[in-house]
Amino acid sequence: MLSPIYELRDARMHHHSRQEYVTMEKRQYERVRLDLVELGGTMMIIDPVEIVNISFGGALIRTAYQLKVGRDYLMTLVTDGDRTELRCNVVHSGRTAHEEKTRTKAAAYSSGIKFKNGQDGLIADFLKSLASKKVLKATAVPDQRLSVRFRITLPLDIALSHPARFKVKTISLGGMLIQSDRALEINSLLPMGLSLSPDVWINFDGRIASCNATDVSRELYEIGVEFTRLNDKDRTQLKTFIDHAMETQ
Repeated sequence: MLSPIYELRDARMHHHSRQEYVTMEKRQYERVRLDLVELGGTMMIIDPVEIVNISFGGALIRTAYQLKVGRDYLMTLVTDGDRTELRCNVVHSGRTAHEEKTRTKAAAYSSGIKFKNGQDGLIADFLKSLASKKVLKATAVPDQRLSVRFRITLPLDIALSHPARFKVKTISLGGMLIQSDRALEINSLLPMGLSLSPDVWINFDGRIASCNATDVSRELYEIGVEFTRLNDKDRTQLKTFIDHAMETQ
């Protein structure tokens, strides 16, 4: 399984075509198409979040991408080096009504999230740390909510993460071409894992080398991924898988 500890990394926006990625792969490693072998994996999607307001029950947040209603997420909040992780579920999500009022132009979607039960202590500690910095402001409660909501008056280091599945189309020792319903930022690094067999799972960080909408659907993307931080043991297991896949073609 993927580690629950995630690191936010800056990503530069560069465009690489699928053909450039394919050419790069051919120079270094032999690639194999997985037409007869089904291979799936998991990646940890990490998105920056802007909190509009927060309470013990949940929060109103803004993100660059629309969240899926009913999906569970992990919200990571960092203040003065202290890390708080809260499990939550998306109640509603849609376009931000007044995008020009957001702190960042990328925050195009507003979503309501509900915190999972049993986290009151974590939420209280987080709110206390913000109160000590005088960055909390109680908001009016016209609809008589059970818990007071607070508006955060300064930007914070906050991220929302969740696991997402993908399908592998081609693979080599250097990287892979995957299919996903989520566009990914070029040069970003994501924790990823591949299930090579029921008993073999390898972990690594994947650098996004290319991302293009498919010809079949604008909601599906073909993404070139470069393997990084792949240890020797997992690399050996990957080579064994690739050799076997080539023999079956």
